[in-house]
Amino acid sequence: MPRYDAIVVGAGHAGLACAAELGGRKVLLLEGRESVVQKARGCLGLGLPVGARLEARGDELVLPEHHLAVPGGVRGLIHRLELRGHRERAFLPLETPRVVVDERRLKGAWLRRLEASGIEVQLGNPVRELQTDGREARVRADVEHQARVVVGADGVHGPVAQHVNPRREKLGVLFQREVEVDRLEVGRGTLMLHLLEAGRWFLAMGFEDRCLASVVELLGPHGVPGDLDRLLADRIERLGGRRRLATRAAVVRLLAPAQHAYRANVLAAGDGLATFGFASLTGALAGGHLAGRAAGRFLAGSSFALPDYQQRWRQATGQGRLERLRWLAPLVGRLDPDRLDRLLRLARRERSQDLHPWAAAVPRWLTGLLLEPRA
Repeated sequence: MPRYDAIVVGAGHAGLACAAELGGRKVLLLEGRESVVQKARGCLGLGLPVGARLEARGDELVLPEHHLAVPGGVRGLIHRLELRGHRERAFLPLETPRVVVDERRLKGAWLRRLEASGIEVQLGNPVRELQTDGREARVRADVEHQARVVVGADGVHGPVAQHVNPRREKLGVLFQREVEVDRLEVGRGTLMLHLLEAGRWFLAMGFEDRCLASVVELLGPHGVPGDLDRLLADRIERLGGRRRLATRAAVVRLLAPAQHAYRANVLAAGDGLATFGFASLTGALAGGHLAGRAAGRFLAGSSFALPDYQQRWRQATGQGRLERLRWLAPLVGRLDPDRLDRLLRLARRERSQDLHPWAAAVPRWLTGLLLEPRA
């Protein structure tokens, strides 16, 4: 049976950042998909951007905490938010631009770092089972592997996440359709959020070479989505979109916040701990960074490494505060385009489409949920 110091399950952003923290040890990174860099599902960066910082220097993406620079890693910068209801719209200039990341280039940079540090990466090898006695953990994929510690970044429904947090209440489901097109009539550096009806949003933003459009529908635990493909095609046509370059979809099950970050010698990171099922790119990077450092300290013999990881994770994500935000769900569910129109009329400057400073707090907070932090 192959034996390692650590096994990392999942090669998303959290798994890659975690494995990079364990360089110099005998580490195995297992990923169920055949490709890490190929984007398989839609995502506009939904999630809470906490714990990591991104910087844009021209088209170079810099992650200071990780000492990583990615040439061409910046797809663009968002300078303002456009909110639309049925008839009204308002603009919110952002004090600090938000970075839109080229995930393919970022993951490629992570893989090159892992390869240089001697970490073994196995793609197309999904994990099926996990067992541990607290001293050694066994992970069964194509063959059974053994390690002193296992870190999971395998999503909220992966075997590691289920091992650490076996029962989490399902709060709802988010359905998404995403399309890349050659052009859209959206201002450069603008993220458009158009409320179509209660629980259903259209989002669009433009880059130098292509534009991104998406429809998101948020429903209850047993909700059934509408015809999102038709709705998305209609919105794209209205904005002058023509040639489709890529199409993706995502279904996100929204779960109650996780209570535990580890169990015995098994740690969870990234989507496995995502609040309400969401983990942003920066949240995933922060979670992977914390989990990798905790696993390294555990391997070095620290008996406080894992309890400290639990505490640091709650602090980094503001988990205690987020657990109290569930009361917002009924209010968000009642927001429809007519109500948004009334709010926008009240919040706009006189004879202007810009929001008053006092009215900008909520959309600025909303932008923080949708996009990565400062450039």
